[in-house]
Amino acid sequence: MRAYEAKAALRRSLNAVRARMTVDERRAASRAAVARLLDSGLLDGAKVVASFAAFRTELDPIDLEAADLELAYPRVAEPALRFFVTRHDALVPGAFGILEPQDGREVRPEKIDVFLVPGLAFTPDGRRLGYGGGYYDRVLGDARRAVGLAFDRQIVDDLPTEAHDVRVHAVVTDERVLRAGSPPR
Repeated sequence: MRAYEAKAALRRSLNAVRARMTVDERRAASRAAVARLLDSGLLDGAKVVASFAAFRTELDPIDLEAADLELAYPRVAEPALRFFVTRHDALVPGAFGILEPQDGREVRPEKIDVFLVPGLAFTPDGRRLGYGGGYYDRVLGDARRAVGLAFDRQIVDDLPTEAHDVRVHAVVTDERVLRAGSPPR
């Protein structure tokens, strides 16, 4: 099976893993992961942090709104992502039904200190399985720091990768912090 086919099969099964969590389980685990992120030191010195609005059953980082950070949210602008500093309550449904900024102060990716990245699965060494559009892979290549946010049940031992896949520097879950270091592509 080729990497693309293996990824598609994994996406189906890993979506089901998250879907089995109740709303209350997702809410509690999201709060725990954000608290762990804030205590991890991964945001130390960061002024601008790229966050995201939870989509469907993703971990929800909304509790970061209470932290003393400038949060920039992504907007799909084919073929990449653009980031705007705004508040979560100002987001509107955009591409794929994902909440995204309609306006706000645009921040170029190279000015972002830390990227918080959603995904369907992560490995301890920073490999990530997203939804298959490559949006984060295109923006993370030169990121100072990229941190995956996920429920602990989304951590897997192995993932198929392709040349364009970009790893994250760390993964924070509701149960632990996995530091991958300076990951290769």
